[in-house]
Amino acid sequence: MKRILFLSTLEANKWGGSEQLWSDMALLLLANGYKVMTNTISWKEKHEKLREIEAAGSKLSFRPNPHNPDIKLTEAALNKLKTIKWKNEVIAFDPDVIVISQGGTFDFALHRDGDWLMSLDKPMHIISQFIDEYDVITETERVFFKKLFSTAENVWFVSNRNKQVAERTLAKKIDNGIVVRNPIKINNTVDTYPNTGIYKFAAVARLDSMIKGYDILATVFAEPQWAGRNYLVNIYGSGRDEQYLRDLVSYCNLDGHFQFRGFTDNILNIWEENHMLLMPSRGEGTPLALLEASYCKRAAVVTDVGGNAEIVTDEHNGFVADAPTVRSFSNALESAWKQKDNWEQMGLNAKERIDELYATDAVEEAVKLLGL
Repeated sequence: MKRILFLSTLEANKWGGSEQLWSDMALLLLANGYKVMTNTISWKEKHEKLREIEAAGSKLSFRPNPHNPDIKLTEAALNKLKTIKWKNEVIAFDPDVIVISQGGTFDFALHRDGDWLMSLDKPMHIISQFIDEYDVITETERVFFKKLFSTAENVWFVSNRNKQVAERTLAKKIDNGIVVRNPIKINNTVDTYPNTGIYKFAAVARLDSMIKGYDILATVFAEPQWAGRNYLVNIYGSGRDEQYLRDLVSYCNLDGHFQFRGFTDNILNIWEENHMLLMPSRGEGTPLALLEASYCKRAAVVTDVGGNAEIVTDEHNGFVADAPTVRSFSNALESAWKQKDNWEQMGLNAKERIDELYATDAVEEAVKLLGL
């Protein structure tokens, strides 16, 4: 059977939504008898999904994390040896196909090893999970990624919008660019709609204001029209900006209206309790939180970035803010509040949209694209 290498460029965190597609592909291929190797950043403990992949028969290979702030000279020397080690492991594995999963389309982690990977002269498929809508890359980076993408069999984007932004950033059409779907990691939906006098919003994402726009969220709810309204915002997630966001909520006098619930992977519990998803992001791919909320029959207020507007149709299954700004998100949220009586039906419309998009299994369709 053919041998497939999955290389993830994720470095900032041990795991994230960007890892769902490639890891599910790896498990499916292993179940069908293929040889699989994974290559990820090394952490003190393996993520449970990696342990599952290993138990299914995959070889695991690890790269040192160059962003470790505590790194010492002796460790730097060791990291050079570790780099030689993982590259030798890849050569010994001799993959027939390489799948590179990037958290971001122009992931600088790939920049370090991209030339070496291209030198292997193996069919490559590159998955792009995110792009910053307003970023500008350097000319050196633009030349590198134009070469890398043209070398690949396909460049996978999780939304049409992401592909368009990537082409604008490169000032070049990506002829081998294709759009794929991220898998939904839940198999069940909720059967009831919350019956409560308090309208509950949920924000489900890592606490990273630069990307997820939670500072926009607090600023909007601090506007005078929200004073006296019966609402609650539940924040699900953890991350580097938690203390800042707690301080911002207090600064905006919103402590009684915001609750920090921490990270949870019990998606059904979230949507049994809450009425609507809030997603004031400054950039996205096609976020799993939006897919999951829609699958659980909940409407959403989103910004028009990434694939959000490919899932949400304004005033049909949610509301779309024109831009990730306070004014735009405030206007969208105000429109949502005025249509509270329609939220339940909009949630049903959201589920219908997901059922249309996921008439076939996303992971099986992705594996077919490898041409094995």
